[in-house]
Amino acid sequence: MIDLIAFAKTYVAARGKFLDAARARGLSVDSRENAAVKGPEGEALYGDVVQLGNPQAPHRLLMVSATHGIEGYCGSAAQIDFLNGPQADLAGEDLSIVLLHANNPYGFAWGRRVNEDNVDLNRNFVDFNAPLPENSGYANIRRAIVPKSLDEEALKEANKAITEFGKRHGFDRVQEAITRGQYHDAEGLYYGGTFPTWSNKNLRDVIRTYIAGADKAALIDFHTGLGPYGYGEIITEYEKTDPNYLRASRWYNGEATSTIGGDSSSVALTGTTDLAFHDELPDITATAIALEFGTVPSNEVFAATRADNWIHLHDRPGTLQWDEVKKQIRHAFYQEKDDWKKMVLERSREVINMTVHGLKGED
Repeated sequence: MIDLIAFAKTYVAARGKFLDAARARGLSVDSRENAAVKGPEGEALYGDVVQLGNPQAPHRLLMVSATHGIEGYCGSAAQIDFLNGPQADLAGEDLSIVLLHANNPYGFAWGRRVNEDNVDLNRNFVDFNAPLPENSGYANIRRAIVPKSLDEEALKEANKAITEFGKRHGFDRVQEAITRGQYHDAEGLYYGGTFPTWSNKNLRDVIRTYIAGADKAALIDFHTGLGPYGYGEIITEYEKTDPNYLRASRWYNGEATSTIGGDSSSVALTGTTDLAFHDELPDITATAIALEFGTVPSNEVFAATRADNWIHLHDRPGTLQWDEVKKQIRHAFYQEKDDWKKMVLERSREVINMTVHGLKGED
């Protein structure tokens, strides 16, 4: 039975439901405050961690929500549904299941993909002691990504520049240029930052504290905004010849896609949570996926993300424009429709089951 009560209207409500579900199971909660920032009502912001099963289990699964803050409505609901239902009983002596609720609590609370530093957390896991990745395509269309205003004429000019870039270089290059990640425009989109953020450090510590020491480990990082409406794509960041990809393909019945292999709705990215998972577990057999649920067409997602970036640069809370853009970006990453919510929970349960089966299997 699918119960949509797991979905919440705000970060505060989602956190409350998560804590209630954890405590109903008698679980202790490791609440990690991002003390440098507050929510829109002055509320404290936390990444909350719970662990089910034997902490020393040979097999360990980490499920993460709200890496892209506003996408947390989906991932939080999947985690709460898990805690409220019989799947939580999958954890035991040989399997530990760890939930990190609100990896990016600032973005969740403020209705943004990015964190308090305007950093896209899923581009932030790079080696900051090495030269930062370059993205020349982004620089070529920066004026279209960060337009001078949101008025009709300015957006028309910006969209024309993107179209012209696509005609010159191929339209596949447009998505890559915009979304792959960039490290030099702190006021732009998909900015990976120049230092490890609070959420970066926190996720790494969660992995070291709860997952390191396992024989086999898996990551499910919940996302929204790419692909067909309501479909949960199993995305990997592996080459198709990589043993990690081959393992994922077996676990997920051939459904896993590869950003590098070119069959994913996402382009190959830099600095993702998948990379951090493997970085922190160098001697462990690890399998990392993003579970990505489609919402609206990609041009609408981009328009909403661009507009949200603009208002945080030039506007303030409470204006008519601010409120309209906040509705726009919420709609781009969270569908408040029962059919979509049901699809999210059904697919999440299915993928969790496949992941547990894979972890406890032979390979």
